[in-house]
Amino acid sequence: MRQNEIILGDCRDTMPMLIAEGVNVQCTSPRY
Repeated sequence: MRQNEIILGDCRDTMPMLIAEGVNVQCTSPRY
């Protein structure tokens, strides 16, 4: 299972999905 993910760009769509998988996500998008 993935433990850490770094998302580049607008991750408004992927954040909820990754969080649901229990992944700690660091989003670099200023729009988030």
